[in-house]
Amino acid sequence: MTINTRIKAFVLLGNFLKQFGNNATKQNDNKKLNDLFYNDFEELIKIVHYRNTWFTPENVKTAIEEISHMLEEKALIDWVADYLPELSDGK
Repeated sequence: MTINTRIKAFVLLGNFLKQFGNNATKQNDNKKLNDLFYNDFEELIKIVHYRNTWFTPENVKTAIEEISHMLEEKALIDWVADYLPELSDGK
């Protein structure tokens, strides 16, 4: 698996997670992932605080939103470019 394939996979995950942030308004068009995971993930966000009251739905959504930003393509490329110079844009 190439680094670009891995980055694309993480970007896909980030796009899935963006649907659950505090600023999210609706499902995105990733039907394949949404059909498999959307409802269960949404339910998990609602019930996780029963196991640990620090994890309120709002706090979980904030964390998910921040993680989704780390999984944007530019952020991932910038991160791995220090280790893989061929991905660097000439910085």
